[in-house]
Amino acid sequence: MHTISMQRRKIVLLCICIVVMALLAAATGGNQWILTHGHHIGLWNECTRYDGFCYIPHRYRSIDALKVIKALMILACLSAIAAFLFNVYIVCVGENAAKYISICLLASAIFTMIALIIFMTNGSKFLRFTNNNPYSYGWCFVLGWLAVGFSILGAIGGLKIGVTYQMHKAVMV
Repeated sequence: MHTISMQRRKIVLLCICIVVMALLAAATGGNQWILTHGHHIGLWNECTRYDGFCYIPHRYRSIDALKVIKALMILACLSAIAAFLFNVYIVCVGENAAKYISICLLASAIFTMIALIIFMTNGSKFLRFTNNNPYSYGWCFVLGWLAVGFSILGAIGGLKIGVTYQMHKAVMV
């Protein structure tokens, strides 16, 4: 009974890792972090709504905050991939690597949170190029926050699996 329950927890944690990876990939690669009248702005380019044309403005290369946000989001994606690989390892081999999954997912959440906060606090740098039109945050930004939530949930789940594994191991000895 215990091993079936433990295996289910590992599978649920694996699913959470997959969700986190998908959310982070979509948030990082998407073009709708900020929506303004006539176009939307992503981490990598801007797109006009009228003709769907996307371009990389030269001004993007000069915004240091955007470079930091990109780097943090890439680190978050890599941390989520590492968590997924550790999870595949514990599902297939059965060894306890849950603490590494928790560490990777927590790192992913922290990287993403910092990137999102930097994006929010530096919004004026992106918006000054849009003639100060009213704006709203797009789906990529929302997916980033969802990834933070799922990463924290997965980190807690990984800790729970690790503690349960250690308790079961102590009872067996």
